[in-house]
Amino acid sequence: MDTLAAAGAKRSVKSYGWHGRSNVGNVVRQLFDSHYRFEPGGSPADVAKNLQLYNDLIDASAFHYKDPQTYTGYAQHDIIRLSLKKLWFRTRDDLGIKNANVFNPIPLPTLAVIFTAIEHWIQCWSTGHYVHAKFTETLNQERYRAHLQDLSDWAGLVPEATQLLLTNLYTGLRTETGAPAIRAATTSRFSDDDKRARAMEEMQAMLQHAGEVAPAADL
Repeated sequence: MDTLAAAGAKRSVKSYGWHGRSNVGNVVRQLFDSHYRFEPGGSPADVAKNLQLYNDLIDASAFHYKDPQTYTGYAQHDIIRLSLKKLWFRTRDDLGIKNANVFNPIPLPTLAVIFTAIEHWIQCWSTGHYVHAKFTETLNQERYRAHLQDLSDWAGLVPEATQLLLTNLYTGLRTETGAPAIRAATTSRFSDDDKRARAMEEMQAMLQHAGEVAPAADL
């Protein structure tokens, strides 16, 4: 992809104008019902169940954990991976593959907007009945900022571990498209400290030897 297109992809992921975020909201909505089992019926039992589920998911943003009941698997609920796949990793020609420099590791703003979309659709069940609300900046800007801050705090706890998790998430999505693996960056063959030390000793020995055998200057 050319430079301008790559820059546009980077802006769409890291800056997120709300025209782009609304697309995320739509994709998450398509996946929502099969992952969060709210009851569409209006019976008292259904309403009570929905209210309990709503409270369980909203509490401490449990909805994005792999296991919302035990708060384990931070940012690993399957709806997150599937949302990423539908948005940017459908084929080997999709943006997530062509712009690995943007998506690898998965950026925190990307996760934040997916979290925001999930929370938005959960909020539609806050009364126990589904009440539709359009996914808009007005309703969700503060939620997005809060999720981005939470993600930043999480990523700062053990940076090496979170970097690995987000890289593995990207690698898994890439593999599912059938795209070839990214080549590991070539490491310097001269980066080992012992090799540098030996090379320095050799150069110093050469200089010393050259001084010893140099012809005497004419008087």
